[in-house]
Amino acid sequence: MERRWIKAAPSLCLAALAVLAGFVLAGPARAETLVIYCTDHDQAKPYPPETFYIDMGAATVHFEDTEENYTVRAAISEQQINWQQNGSVYSLDRYSGTMRREVLSHYFSTWDCRRVQKRTIE
Repeated sequence: MERRWIKAAPSLCLAALAVLAGFVLAGPARAETLVIYCTDHDQAKPYPPETFYIDMGAATVHFEDTEENYTVRAAISEQQINWQQNGSVYSLDRYSGTMRREVLSHYFSTWDCRRVQKRTIE
């Protein structure tokens, strides 16, 4: 019985090394990015529609604002995704798809958001 173990040991070691090499050489884990398209409810003078790219793994939101790109930190919970940018506070309800935007602490707008696509980033 001992002889069988000694003969099998080198092949087991090689298999273990192959598995370990697979972990070491594997690329970084892919993070989920949620892409949402939002439209303002205001009938008289709505903001233009916006697309937000929410990186769930890094807890960031990426979006464009008049030719500038922004990536800001977000607070992500099961119910809400919240972030701030240039005096605006965004609160997205993940279940209803309703986003509230508070501008300079005195003007509020309500948005309808829908998921555009789900993709991975590296």
